[in-house]
Amino acid sequence: MYNHPLGFVTTSERIYHTCDAQSPCKEYKEITEPPNIGNDVWIGSNAIVLQGMDIGDGAVIGAGAVVTHNVKPYEVVAGVPAKTIKYRFNDEIIKRLLEISWWDKSDEWLSEYKNYFYDPNVLFDKFALDIKKRKL
Repeated sequence: MYNHPLGFVTTSERIYHTCDAQSPCKEYKEITEPPNIGNDVWIGSNAIVLQGMDIGDGAVIGAGAVVTHNVKPYEVVAGVPAKTIKYRFNDEIIKRLLEISWWDKSDEWLSEYKNYFYDPNVLFDKFALDIKKRKL
């Protein structure tokens, strides 16, 4: 994948795709990294995530947004270019959700815990209680 070279006289690929040893394109860079989309990410309709961006677990990207920077876990972004609207949860809850990594759990675990997903604190309490029971 390529990004258009904004520092060139033209952004036409007819020119920048013909660069070679005799006519090097010094500022032109090939972008080889697709976006890295985390777990449980909601990307709204017609949103664009540019190449090489990291979208953290639990993030939300608003409809029609153009993401030109990395998005942190549980960050909500929207607009053109996308800007932070808010975070879904406070830092402590985000840390705990990332530690649990529920998206890596088995189907059985999800079936057992699905009724606790309506509130992160309720989920944490259930998880802590089950951990305590298993250690006894």
